[in-house]
Amino acid sequence: MIRIERYYGAGSGIEAVYLLGTFGVYIKEGTKVVLDELPQELKSGDIVVQGLPFYSGGVIYRIPNLMGECIRIGSPEFEGACLVYEGKDRQLAAWPPYDRTVEDLTGMRVELTRRNTFGPLHRLPGRAYAYGPETFLTEGQEWQDSYVLLPQGLMESPRAWRLAREENGAKDGAKDGADDEADDGANGTNEDGEDSVRPD
Repeated sequence: MIRIERYYGAGSGIEAVYLLGTFGVYIKEGTKVVLDELPQELKSGDIVVQGLPFYSGGVIYRIPNLMGECIRIGSPEFEGACLVYEGKDRQLAAWPPYDRTVEDLTGMRVELTRRNTFGPLHRLPGRAYAYGPETFLTEGQEWQDSYVLLPQGLMESPRAWRLAREENGAKDGAKDGADDEADDGANGTNEDGEDSVRPD
């Protein structure tokens, strides 16, 4: 248990306390927060319900077996500030369209927003055009006792295609020069068919 004692009066504001460490956080019944083990892997979808509800760093989605390949990634559905494609060259995708062509793709990093860390955490509706002091002073129909968190992470496994390469004047890949759709490894999944993700 953590106990903090301080003076509190009419002009005081309650400051947030942030715990840093290697652990997962699980919200029970809307308001009860339980600390437990950090998830070893995450699946495509909202990381808020996978043990990282207040996390605001970056999450790397590892994609194996694509070294030596030229891959076209379709615009993936994600919730965060931006995407970073990890490959021969690191490519930032900060605004649409988010599709990219990447050589030697090893993973995709979703840089999350600070919204679920700094709040507002109880305001309705959850999304606002902008946030300012007034959004932290809510009551009535704009207040909810349970946490109001935004989804974060890679919402679905991205679609990817192998691109034909030109080497020594000849195309490598499909004979007609068409692109091959990449296998499950390029869809952000490991050999077991589960999304392979490492919180970073």
